[in-house]
Amino acid sequence: MFDKKLSLVDKKLSRVEKGFEAARASSNEQLLALNIRQGFSGYLLRALYNCKEHGFSDDTFKDVSEFYIQHVKSIEPSENIDIPSDRVNIIQFISRSDKLEVHNNFQVPDRILDYLLGEALFGIDVGESWAIELEKLAANKDQALCYETYNNYWKLLNSQSDHAENIEKANALFDKRKTDSYFQGADQTEGGGEDNSFVVDYRLLAIQQKLGQKTETGTFRER
Repeated sequence: MFDKKLSLVDKKLSRVEKGFEAARASSNEQLLALNIRQGFSGYLLRALYNCKEHGFSDDTFKDVSEFYIQHVKSIEPSENIDIPSDRVNIIQFISRSDKLEVHNNFQVPDRILDYLLGEALFGIDVGESWAIELEKLAANKDQALCYETYNNYWKLLNSQSDHAENIEKANALFDKRKTDSYFQGADQTEGGGEDNSFVVDYRLLAIQQKLGQKTETGTFRER
């Protein structure tokens, strides 16, 4: 199953390369942005599969960072151009790479919270903004699990006590994505539906790394 899933990702990434060729030939920024999103998702998914199968190392997520940095240079950030810059600093932190400059022009609370998480991992105080976006998320009943998840991430980041209880809760919340309608409709990297058994919670991984916790496979109990 693992080899089959990697093969599907590689086919996706091959289509992305062809998509870049078409986007450059036609100077189509929207097509370019689409392929950046697809490529970022593909490289991240491959990293998550490998992390689940073989455990984490500093190199596991390097391809994700390198892909983003290589292609983001060719596009101007704007409200009309959607690229996955909300999550890139989470990946940069996991990879022990430098923080990237990101424009916070995201329109929905969970994406803004991802951006803020990336900032917080690098030591920036985002508490006030986090509270505002978390309140917006709480207002949407369809995203109740999403709210619980980000609320728990914040507790983990800021708790001075033993983190074991919140880590266990994070794992339990991640398990719930299997049957949650919001996450089932999200990207495969988010662990909704059947993908839940084949990926890890990379946000939790980054937070645990921030806390100086163990980051081998044992960090993630088997599901």
